[in-house]
Amino acid sequence: MVALLMLFIHTRHPRVVRSLVALILAGNIAYTLLVMEILKVGGNFDDFIHSGKLLYVSPIVRTLAYIVGGAYGYSHVRGSPTPFDQILPNRWAKLGLVFLMLYLTNQVVGPNPSSPLLITIFMIFLRLLLAAGTSHLIRIGEKADTSESYPPIRWLLVLLQASSIQRAGRFTYAIYLLNPIVILNFYYSFSGGLQADFFFLLIVAHSVICYVLANALTLTFESPFNRLSSLVLTTMFSKEKSL
Repeated sequence: MVALLMLFIHTRHPRVVRSLVALILAGNIAYTLLVMEILKVGGNFDDFIHSGKLLYVSPIVRTLAYIVGGAYGYSHVRGSPTPFDQILPNRWAKLGLVFLMLYLTNQVVGPNPSSPLLITIFMIFLRLLLAAGTSHLIRIGEKADTSESYPPIRWLLVLLQASSIQRAGRFTYAIYLLNPIVILNFYYSFSGGLQADFFFLLIVAHSVICYVLANALTLTFESPFNRLSSLVLTTMFSKEKSL
């Protein structure tokens, strides 16, 4: 709803909307930095579990992926390079990002405990890169000619566009739709705190139930409905052509 409202405002005041999106992005990053610093979240599993409501479930944190996706869509409509290519225009800049991520990874997963600031920066970069990578694949996949892309990207697109992967995607989409139920159940349905080990076992158990239910709904409802819809539409179009 907010994105649709901003889209309407953009038709009359594009600069205002672009500035607002930049402010939301800066606020998202500042919120993550502030929460991690206040809670003193370390690099252990218990800290991440107990801070999940503020750093994983919170809508403020989850807007980051939508902002990146919106930026990619905006650049696609304007016919300009992707945000990733605009920020890192050459190979040296991309190589610098690789070395930065290697350094942050070594600091976070190394034997010595990392500061909350380094962990936060690593998380922000990881979320940005994941959202940018997904948006990049979507944009490249829409092109008729992908020969200009790097070979690993072309191979990944061929794999994702295979018929077997497309059929499997119908099941994973149902899992994606039901996954918020699992997340909300763990963070908001218990009256008291849980130990991290027992919490992880509950996640696995509830996830299995959710995924089995998703597959059952796909087989018994979504697939028959799609086939019936295709049959009806094909019949209607064939009648119109005959007339």
